[in-house]
Amino acid sequence: MNSLVGQKQGFWVKLTEYCQKNYDCLTRDFRLFLMRKIARIEVVRNLIVALSRSRKNCHELTKSSHSMFPDVNIDEAASSLKNNG
Repeated sequence: MNSLVGQKQGFWVKLTEYCQKNYDCLTRDFRLFLMRKIARIEVVRNLIVALSRSRKNCHELTKSSHSMFPDVNIDEAASSLKNNG
């Protein structure tokens, strides 16, 4: 009976340490936490990859555009700055 109680306490100690380790990983590096805990599930992994790609793509410029402001006439803006300061 005494060993059974000892095993129960050991279980709760291990469970507490496991939860604490995972919480620390979650707060320190969210992507590492996802990789370690969720990335083994293929559907979730594909969803995360799709979401991260869409976030990256929305911040990229199109390849045909060399400017963030394609509607601005650069020569006109430069001459206006020279004349008006």
